[in-house]
Amino acid sequence: EQGPVLITHWGMSGPAVLKLSAWGARELAQCEYRFTAQINWIGETNEAEASAALDNTMATFRKKKLANACPFELPRKFWEYILEKAGCNPDSPWMDTSKKERNRLLNMLLNDCYEVNG
Repeated sequence: EQGPVLITHWGMSGPAVLKLSAWGARELAQCEYRFTAQINWIGETNEAEASAALDNTMATFRKKKLANACPFELPRKFWEYILEKAGCNPDSPWMDTSKKERNRLLNMLLNDCYEVNG
């Protein structure tokens, strides 16, 4: 499913989660609501375009900290969370980002996974 997601202290909710729960009720019940959810945080399905957006940010904001120059429309705190989850230092400048870090970040934005229980 696609749509807005609300991140709470206890997990996720919002229109996309509710639609997924409604449309996949039978399948979800069969697996006792235990599964891995794969989330694309930026809505971009073309990996090359998402990669180009990261490369453009790296070139344009070379001296800015990763935390201060998000190439996508993500809340600042959430962007910092994604950076840290991808193993990137939010306080380092874009020009110091290695190819390995960049690829981990791209993968996190396009294919973030969460275990669902319930």
